[in-house]
Amino acid sequence: MLGSIGGNILSKSIADRIHKDDAEQMYQLVNVAFTFLSNDYLIQNENEFNDVIRCIVNEQAIDNTLLRAMYTIGKENNNDWIRVELAYRKLEYHFSAVVRQRKNVKLRNNQKFLLQCVDELGNGIDNNLIYNNFYSENV
Repeated sequence: MLGSIGGNILSKSIADRIHKDDAEQMYQLVNVAFTFLSNDYLIQNENEFNDVIRCIVNEQAIDNTLLRAMYTIGKENNNDWIRVELAYRKLEYHFSAVVRQRKNVKLRNNQKFLLQCVDELGNGIDNNLIYNNFYSENV
């Protein structure tokens, strides 16, 4: 949801500068890229998202050049996924820059115990998969 809001804010003024139908289509694809990026980078709250928007606006990452490149790259076969990928790659740095500012959580007291539990869980899953494969082959 936050992804589409950001795409709306940033792309609206740019959409008016190129052919209206093409601009609207590219504008919608930028919204798709925003949604994917918000999910992939686990944007956790509105403040983080606003930081991403500020970063993109300050760097002028969404401009006519991007929208024209998106239009051109998929023009031959009307490939919207490659267009979304281009927008995703162009905007990804700004999402990662905000995420890198998150505080690191350090597990101090029970870190070794937690890591052992994770290892045991992983070993249990592996053993279960091996058992299931062996059992299904021999039945």
